[in-house]
Amino acid sequence: MRARGPVPAGLLLAPADSPGLESRPSGNNPSCSWRSSKSCPKRAAIYARVSTGDQHLETQLLDLREMAKQRGYEIVHEYADIISGAKSKRPGLDQLLADARRHRFDIVLVAAFDRVARSVHHFLEVLDELSHLNIEFR
Repeated sequence: MRARGPVPAGLLLAPADSPGLESRPSGNNPSCSWRSSKSCPKRAAIYARVSTGDQHLETQLLDLREMAKQRGYEIVHEYADIISGAKSKRPGLDQLLADARRHRFDIVLVAAFDRVARSVHHFLEVLDELSHLNIEFR
């Protein structure tokens, strides 16, 4: 699904070919286990945030999709928020963290660190949680 026009806060975006949020093996190889195989593409989650409806999520999303493609990652979900980065509770980020706890992806891609949090304290909390879950952050 592509974002067109204003996107509601906390919108969960997923690629058109994504079968949903259920846990599943990485890549197209059915024998590929997300923990065991180095030959499987990493499952990537994309997070984008803008502060106002005047800004465009699609710019961030296009750049992140291209980065994932260049690095051979499989995008399993896209999360987005239209809300101030100063808010620690954001529907899209909260859903990303909930899915991280369910090990639904291996890496999180963001356009810039300040898209995740404006305060250093909140940013480090998010990084620490992802690190404890063995999820990479780029």
